[in-house]
Amino acid sequence: MTKPAKPTAVVYLCTAKDEPVVTRQAMCERIARESGLHLAGVIYDDEGATEPDQRRGLTYALQMLLDGDADTIIVPTGEMLSVLPDEKARVSRSVWKAGGRIIVASEVSARS
Repeated sequence: MTKPAKPTAVVYLCTAKDEPVVTRQAMCERIARESGLHLAGVIYDDEGATEPDQRRGLTYALQMLLDGDADTIIVPTGEMLSVLPDEKARVSRSVWKAGGRIIVASEVSARS
């Protein structure tokens, strides 16, 4: 695993019916810019995908960390990782084990 020369992020989003995905994507991209992160890409999953094997986008984002193509995952809210506490903890452990970190854009925006 080789780390990118510049800190690199991938944005992970689930599509939702109640809020335009473009709004959440723009917020995450702004956080990446303000944090000095190169944006490696934006990855999507369908909001209805709740089981880990249905969340191919999240699996891909985690693989990017393992492969050294990114070192940060940016999500609009913590619930984007999972609404289930055990699953959210599993994802967080996977990111940590890969040497990455998670930025929750709504928490960063609330502090600004």
